[in-house]
Amino acid sequence: MTEPIAFPGWILKSIDEHQDQLNPKSLDFFNKFVEIFPDFDKSFLSIPATLEVGALTSLEPGEIQKSLGIRSPLEFIILNTAELMHFHFVYQMRELGQSLLESLHGGKFFVAAIQSRATLEVVCTNYYAFVRAEAKMTKSFAFLLEAARTRSEKEKSRLLKDYYAGIYEVFSGMFDSNQRSSINWSDYLKDQFDAQVHSDDQPKKINVLTAIEDVGKKSNLPLKETYCILSEFVHPNVGSKMLIINTRKQHHPLMDTLKMGDNLNNSEAALFYFDQLAEGSYYSWTLALSLFHRSQDFISKLSQLCGVERSQFLH
Repeated sequence: MTEPIAFPGWILKSIDEHQDQLNPKSLDFFNKFVEIFPDFDKSFLSIPATLEVGALTSLEPGEIQKSLGIRSPLEFIILNTAELMHFHFVYQMRELGQSLLESLHGGKFFVAAIQSRATLEVVCTNYYAFVRAEAKMTKSFAFLLEAARTRSEKEKSRLLKDYYAGIYEVFSGMFDSNQRSSINWSDYLKDQFDAQVHSDDQPKKINVLTAIEDVGKKSNLPLKETYCILSEFVHPNVGSKMLIINTRKQHHPLMDTLKMGDNLNNSEAALFYFDQLAEGSYYSWTLALSLFHRSQDFISKLSQLCGVERSQFLH
């Protein structure tokens, strides 16, 4: 485990001393954001700096069963795919979360806004793919349980066919999620490095807004509106320009002096940032934690089905 990263003390002090200057709604979201920080730290920030995860090089069930001695090779393939999806997400969140804390410590609020928006994008696109795999797997498990209870061989055969068709869809969805790209890698590698790489059609990427709207609807959270606000403070709009202003003072009836740059220990800048973005920050982190725990449960159930040990890194 790495050393825990503390929430910036100077920001906590600033909010505590000037909380009457924050919108009550923003203050409530800031307090919730700080409240879930220990769980977020345990799940993402303070995990080992590096991790070795097994990645199958063959997806042929017979070969896996013979070589690894796995009694349920199809389910093991799904388990491996789910673990890769889980740990890709976990280490993306680790890097984004640590970078966000470093930015907040240094008063780099424009950079912090970029990281907050990226976090919401990563969380929602992963959630979008995961909930579909989870729902399909739940339905498939029901077929398997029903097949175990029925005495009719014909009905058992039908239920098992439905089960295997379902778990194939689960695998396909998660595999595609791990492989999606916005570029054609064959063309890119040939152009950049003159490398000949055969590539089948790549899965289409998930549209970020589609994922955000879908997760917002399922969670009953205003994620689309939140994303628009985050984008205002990331894009080259007036919002993003506000985040690099340190102070604004009048020095002439017709002119103000804008001090730009370093906002370390600037209470006014911290208050402004969280007044605008505390809500989005809280939604991103609480959804990340929800996905983390649901993904752990999903992997545990698959491990039991496969008869293999649950990964030692799933803490």
